[in-house]
Amino acid sequence: MLGLRTLGVSGSPRQGGNTDDAVMEALAVAHQAGCRVEFQRLTDYRIKHCAGCRGCMSAGRCGIRDDEFEAAFEPWRQAEVIILGSPVYWLSPSGVLKDFMDRTHGWYRDGGIFRHKKAILISVATEGGFGPHDECITVWLKHYGAEVLSVTHVLACDRGDFNSRPEEIEKVRRAVAESLGAIR
Repeated sequence: MLGLRTLGVSGSPRQGGNTDDAVMEALAVAHQAGCRVEFQRLTDYRIKHCAGCRGCMSAGRCGIRDDEFEAAFEPWRQAEVIILGSPVYWLSPSGVLKDFMDRTHGWYRDGGIFRHKKAILISVATEGGFGPHDECITVWLKHYGAEVLSVTHVLACDRGDFNSRPEEIEKVRRAVAESLGAIR
């Protein structure tokens, strides 16, 4: 496990919110386990919506070239472990994460862009809606070849909730430690 390139991704539009905090906690555990860690906020990149042009189906990659999707996607290519955090928005991922996911459609037929990658999902919600949210993300990850090691549900709403709830912090720590332990 020593030296695994581990990317922690926050799919939340709220900088410094509970999803960011949970992903940062997960990265701290990964770093303590000897992983090389990097943090990414998808909202730090200008990622356009999928245009529905279907040009990607013949090109094998997204045809939109005038945004920062490719720059955002590059760390995903390099990572061996992806810790993906997303708030639950109406039973699904946040818009910024869904836009990112949609933009990978050009690789749909290949299905292997995440081959040999391990994934850890951290879902953050006030009280529920985890099922459809988790399914949307895990089906996407698995279609592209990732092995989803764990899915953790964090209960948090207002800014600072995650960091003030030791039981939620412990859930994330335990899930990451156990998931990384399974890689050995």
